[in-house]
Parts: sequence; structure tokens; C-alpha cells
Amino acid sequence: MEAIIENQRRFPRIRAKADVDVLITQGTLQELYSCFDISREGFYVLTKDPLPVGTKVRFEIRFKDQVLPYHGAGAVIRTQQYKSKSYPPGMAVLFEKLFQARPRGILLLRRAAEIGRASYNIFKDTIRYVAAEAKGNQVKRELGTPAQGVRKPVLLIHGWLGNRGALSMLENRLKKEGFPVFSIDLGTFNVDKIQKSAKFIAEKIEKLAEKYRFDRIDVIAHSMGGLIGLYYVKKLNGAKRIQRLICIGTPFGGTKWAYAGMLLGLSTFALSLGQMRPGSQFLKELLSGAMPVETEIVCLAASEDILVSPNSALLAQAKNYLLPRGHAALVVSEQIYRFLSALLKGEDPMTACESTPSWRKFRKRR
Repeated sequence: MEAIIENQRRFPRIRAKADVDVLITQGTLQELYSCFDISREGFYVLTKDPLPVGTKVRFEIRFKDQVLPYHGAGAVIRTQQYKSKSYPPGMAVLFEKLFQARPRGILLLRRAAEIGRASYNIFKDTIRYVAAEAKGNQVKRELGTPAQGVRKPVLLIHGWLGNRGALSMLENRLKKEGFPVFSIDLGTFNVDKIQKSAKFIAEKIEKLAEKYRFDRIDVIAHSMGGLIGLYYVKKLNGAKRIQRLICIGTPFGGTKWAYAGMLLGLSTFALSLGQMRPGSQFLKELLSGAMPVETEIVCLAASEDILVSPNSALLAQAKNYLLPRGHAALVVSEQIYRFLSALLKGEDPMTACESTPSWRKFRKRR
């Protein structure tokens, strides 16, 4: 949805898909709605029987990956009875009051359990990521075995301090589904300047395109790898080669952990570290101007990512998705892989993943 009321918007909007339900109370009546769109100013819920414009309501907003809901009050400002190009049938509610529930009693216990579960997942996923990274750059280079139909080849770009082994679990899963997969050696640790790495990627892609006779390729880029991929697309004419750029946990808005690394003196050899600090000149130049229309850009942010905040991992001119788990899980989680696989196949990942038992179990745990 482009807007609730365009001329009343006071905040810039970056769209991100997430699972949200809204419980609306009007007088003594309560009804649970599926939320189609939500912003700082209000929300739009799906219904074929909307309340009249001007109706005052109280509501409870439930994000499915959060324990504590949001409460508030507002008014119905617009309704739509029939489906249009931009809107399904529903109604828009403008916020008048909004606050998050305080943890009390059982909610406090649930919150503690949530923090414990999140910490365990982050620890487990990090161990799996580090174990994969220990393989280094010596991983198999062959293409995947073709499966149903002819799938577009996929290039994987790893992040800062990573190597090809760090994405080996993702690479193996893609090959099992019949995706031809490439990954490129960016050194023992990927710490060079982002511009230099992007130029190296550009040269390699041209050689691969000539050798394997493909015109365009999809890219999955993790963490700083997304900055490398976006620089290639925007600054090195990479849009002619990249059909779809999927950036997962990429610090487009920078990461505060870059300051910690700089204080430890790591920026003397890790030249890309300073480029990832919030507000860096590199990030300002990278994000300035429009995105190439030839390349579809998709951003995946992790709600429990302690390295790259969800707000930093989204782009205004991209398709954005907010997923559970943390930074490492974006490349080691089987459920998140199903999400990536659906994107590569051109399917709606939210719909495709909800239809699988493992994804329903994944969402239920949240």
C-alpha cells in the first residue's frame, strides 16, 4: 500500500513484510483482523465488513515474533468495499494513542523465556556458522545438478571476516534443489575495501558468463556482501548481469559494531570496517540516487540480529522482509532457506513457506 492518506504522512516509509494481527474493540464488540499495512501513523486491516468512517476504536497489535503487544486508540478514516489494484477490501485506522504493553505476571515470564530462547538460537546458529566458516575457501566448485526445469544460476557473496565456507550450508541446499551455484574466493577474510571486492566480483561474473553462457544471474549476499553486490549493481553497471539481488542482514545504514572494531585498531588492515560505520561517506554515496530498474533488489532483516539492526538492513527502494532469528541464522537456518528458495523461484515467500509444515512449526515457536 502506498499510503493511508498521502498528504497527512509525516514520516518516510520503508516497507517490510511481517506477520501482524490486530484485535479491534468497538464498544462491547471485539474482532481479530489480519493486518495488510502498518506504519507510524496507522494501519490497514483486511475485512469485507468495515466499520463506518469516523468510528472510534481501541486496538491491540500483535506481531507474531514478539511477546508484548501494542495497545492504543484511533479512528477509522477510510474504508474500501471492493478490491482495487493497490488495496484489498478493508479499512484504515489512524493512531491517536499507541504504547507497548508492560510485562506483568505471566507476560514477564514469557518475556524471560523469549529472551532465553533467542539467546540459545543465536548461540546455536553462530556455532554452526563458525563451523562452516572453518572449511575456508576450499569448498566444492561444481555446479548443481539440474532439477525440474532450468533454474537461473546463483552467485553467493559472503560477508566481513567470512569466506566461501561460511555459506557452504546455503550452497549445498541450493545445489540439492538444482540451482547452479557459484561462490568466489575473496581472500582468507573478506576485509578489503568494498569497491575493490566489487570490481573483483564484476570481473569474475564476466568470466563465468562467458564460460557457462548465461546472460543474467541471481545473487544472494550476506552481511557486507550485500554492500559489495549493491556497489556492483549501482556503480559498475552490474544491473545488466544481475536479475535479482537478495541482501540478507546487510548494514545499509551501518553497524555500531564497526566503531568497536575501529577502537581495537582493526581498521588498519580491515579497510572495509570504516566504510560500514553509520553515516560513513561510502554509505552515503552508495545509497544516493535511484536503484537500477533492471535489477530486483530484495532485503531480508532478522528481528534478533545483534550485529545489524533490522532498520539498518532495509532499503526504501527494495522489497523488504522481516524474519525471526539472528544474523547467522540467515544463512544456516533451514526454514529461512525455504524463504530464500521461494524468492529465487519467483514465488511469494510468505505464502509458499506458510504452506510447509516446517515453516508453520517455525512460526508457532514464535
